[in-house]
Amino acid sequence: MLCKQEHFCHFLVLKSTTHHDYTNSQPLGFLSPRIAYISKGSCTMYTPDGFNLTLNQGDVWYLPKNQPYNSVWKANGYVEFYCFEFEMDFFSNDYTLFEKIENSNLKESFINLYNYFENEEKLLALKEFYSIVSEITPKLTKKENKNLDAIMPALNYLHANYIKPIKVRTLADLCFLSESRFYSLFKRLMKQSPINYKNNVKTSKAIELLQNGYTLEKICEQLDYSSPAFLRSMMKKYTGLSPKLLKKGSPL
Repeated sequence: MLCKQEHFCHFLVLKSTTHHDYTNSQPLGFLSPRIAYISKGSCTMYTPDGFNLTLNQGDVWYLPKNQPYNSVWKANGYVEFYCFEFEMDFFSNDYTLFEKIENSNLKESFINLYNYFENEEKLLALKEFYSIVSEITPKLTKKENKNLDAIMPALNYLHANYIKPIKVRTLADLCFLSESRFYSLFKRLMKQSPINYKNNVKTSKAIELLQNGYTLEKICEQLDYSSPAFLRSMMKKYTGLSPKLLKKGSPL
């Protein structure tokens, strides 16, 4: 298993490879949108509400932030994909569908972008990044979702306070909704409960620290986990992977 990634400006570039079939058993979800290209192998992704997306070599797909999904990768000897994750709210707020992007011939662009990162050719990387975005953006589907605005104060609060104990009543008050109305709306829109959402945010931060060289003990201190054993169980629950595999990286 090999997974390389580089942070740069407002996005993350990643290349992932494996020689084995892979399935994530728990729904994943990311705090930023992603665009990816499969250069080898195939994958089927499916969401908790029953939507399936089959992807093969040469396909490009867009994954909006906060979209829970499972994936089944079929290596057939080898899987390789390139992807980049945005850290730009304007993009994820406009385009909210999990979809395959049709009629895209972007293999060379994705490979170039990754190689520019590897070689620290930053201006060329930016140029390639915006070239890909300008090619893909007109092909994405915009989806009006006014209900999401209703729970946005709660989402912002959860992202800012994921270390603290949180009550649903507090979140509902922030949105000026009754507790029952808030809970049902949140679960329908985010495909998970507010507490699970908070735990996903916290686990994502723990994984980020792990991949930046923090030990489990240090992560527990920083994020207020009760013990390394509990942290391991949370990572396994929300990603389906052990800390050892998460640290090395694997297909998502």
